[in-house]
Amino acid sequence: LLDAFCQRPLSAKSWFEKTPFLSAAAYLFFISFNSIVRESPAAALHAVLSPFQKFVFTGHALLLYLLKALIPYPLCACYPYPETPQGTIPSLVYLSPIGAALVLWAWYRVARRNRHIFFGGLFFLIGITLPLGNIWMNAGLLSDRYMYLPSVGLFYAAGWLAISLGNRIEMPAVRKNFFRNILLSFI
Repeated sequence: LLDAFCQRPLSAKSWFEKTPFLSAAAYLFFISFNSIVRESPAAALHAVLSPFQKFVFTGHALLLYLLKALIPYPLCACYPYPETPQGTIPSLVYLSPIGAALVLWAWYRVARRNRHIFFGGLFFLIGITLPLGNIWMNAGLLSDRYMYLPSVGLFYAAGWLAISLGNRIEMPAVRKNFFRNILLSFI
């Protein structure tokens, strides 16, 4: 990802540089995957959910992770799966994959012209893929602890966007820097 951002060509040398890191990551993923699948209370839930329900919950979790990046309230260690008092999945949850697809489409439309937005969004997506695409991670739909590192990509893209929009505004440099710093403090 960083090679693409820095516009460094992929070569055998660059892959060789990454081999120790990729093999360590694969080994640690294998260990954590096996321990989670064997010892997780969600293993029973994973067996009950249909592939369509897993797809729906993945889209719903992606939208919730994006919302939690913008409004981190209330925080919880583990969010339960949404269900109605009758024990069924709420109908609004079934629309969330469409919302997630629209968000990804909008990101793609902007990111294909700007490598900073591309890098930030892809950093988020790669970081959130493991807990997002695999419902077996825990007994809940999502956990805030999985959001911390991937949100760096979103905030990088938002910060770059704020700076680039601030550069387009015509005003004295002192006032422009003041407003830019105010905006960046909220990000």
